[in-house]
Amino acid sequence: MVKQDYQKALAAARTEMQQLLKQREETDARISQLKKTIEGLAALCGEQPEYMKGLREKLPAMFDSIGISDAIRELLFESTTPMFATRLRDALIARGIDLSRYANELAVIHNTLKRLEGQGDIQPVAGGFVLTEKGRNAVQAARTLRHAFGG
Repeated sequence: MVKQDYQKALAAARTEMQQLLKQREETDARISQLKKTIEGLAALCGEQPEYMKGLREKLPAMFDSIGISDAIRELLFESTTPMFATRLRDALIARGIDLSRYANELAVIHNTLKRLEGQGDIQPVAGGFVLTEKGRNAVQAARTLRHAFGG
């Protein structure tokens, strides 16, 4: 093959790629529309939408037990004042979160706070930590999922 043949093949591949991406965009939009239609009609019929059937079993156990990150976000979401690690530990224990599996409970909480801060979910303020808007959205999304899947 000569360079001209490669250029023709390249142009054809690019054209096909553009067509396929456009088709995928149209297909994704149609799937989204159908999901909404199915959800609405299923609700009117008192049924769970077909695409959601069996989904709970396929999802991780996050709906059966809450992890420490989500538990800390929940506590900060509900708190009217900033919270330090020691207060968070006490609140976690009061909520029934089992911290006994950790050799150093406060170290786990401090590491979790550091990670959540790095993710932009919390921020330090005088008197402890508070949720950011991103953290609040994470809590609300987790609550919505737990509610939707019976958790």
